[in-house]
Amino acid sequence: SGTDKECIDILGEEYKCFTMTGCSERMKNRELIIPSGRRTAAIGGCASTLKSAVMGCGNRVSCSGDVDCAVGESCYSDIGCGNPLMELNSEFLFTMIGVQTPMDEAAESTLTQTLTTFLEPILEDSNIALDSVGIIGDPQHLGVMLDVNVKFTGLYRPPVEQNLGGIIMGAFNSGAQ
Repeated sequence: SGTDKECIDILGEEYKCFTMTGCSERMKNRELIIPSGRRTAAIGGCASTLKSAVMGCGNRVSCSGDVDCAVGESCYSDIGCGNPLMELNSEFLFTMIGVQTPMDEAAESTLTQTLTTFLEPILEDSNIALDSVGIIGDPQHLGVMLDVNVKFTGLYRPPVEQNLGGIIMGAFNSGAQ
């Protein structure tokens, strides 16, 4: 019905959330735990990251929950292993104001790492594995403004069409820091 805390507060510590009961945080974190302590999910495959799960369809250990996987791996399900692997691409122009110097290699690396760290969990919610974030061309420094073209590439096995650019725009427009 609501949060995990509600389930525990009302029913006690031995109760945990099940699929489709409204305990969204446990579902998002792949922590669907039944009272016996065994995690449960649809049949999936073990992998250390979503990217390795998407790329390794057919080469994974089958699992019904995280307890079936090796240490450091999670059970990923519903990633569309029966569908062909697709590459999604989207390009964005970032304009930064108040930048006094041109962007060097270290600054480019910091920007791409920051964007990757910010976007990976958001894209993971849509079963898109962020494959790369890269600067396209030379950043243009104009006075105190810096224009940087950035290309994002994601990997996805579609049952449903995903719009990488729309998800990225939503992530920046959500007000997340």
